[in-house]
Formats: sequence, C-alpha cells, structure tokens
Amino acid sequence: AAEALLGVERRLQAQGYGLLIHDAYRPWYVTKMFWDATPESQKIFVANPKHGSRHNRGCAVDLTLYTLADGRPVEMVSGYDEFTDRAYPEYPGGTSQQRYHRELLRRAMEA
Repeated sequence: AAEALLGVERRLQAQGYGLLIHDAYRPWYVTKMFWDATPESQKIFVANPKHGSRHNRGCAVDLTLYTLADGRPVEMVSGYDEFTDRAYPEYPGGTSQQRYHRELLRRAMEA
C-alpha cells in the first residue's frame, strides 16, 4: 500500500501537487470510539466495530492534496471526516475547482 501511495505521489508531483495523509492504520479501539461518538443518523459514514474497518487492517487511507508551491491543502468538495452528502464521491456540488481536485486525486489513485 505504501509503495502504491508513492506512485500516486510521483504522478501528482508532475502536476504540482502532493499527498497529505490524515489517517491510515487505526487500532480497533479507535474505531469503537468513533462508532460510540457518532450519532445514529451518521453511522453510515463510520465502520461498525463488530466487523472492524479497513483502517484496522491497514488497507485504507484518508488523504487529500496539497500544492507543492505553498504547502497548503487544496479545497475539496468535502472536508476531512465530513459526515454529509458532500462526502460522497458522486456529489455534484462544490465549486468547479473543488470538483477538479477531487477528480485529479481519484485519477491519480486509480492509475
């Protein structure tokens, strides 16, 4: 997984961006804390600790882009750990620049 992220980073650097990792491996007890603290109406956004999470198994990462020129995170359609409809990858809203960043990251991750 780390090698794959390095490949993504290299592809993005050619376009003036880098990866900012918010969260990767997470122990089970943190998943349980998130679950317990999340309102019932928003639990669709967090893993049920009864089943564990991809983060618990080291196969998920929460990340965004930053610009190499100034080191600042870019604006995305949704914020980190935002529990709204904006967090869905198909969400049609946001600015054209935010949607561009979302698609740039997606293309780099899928390449």
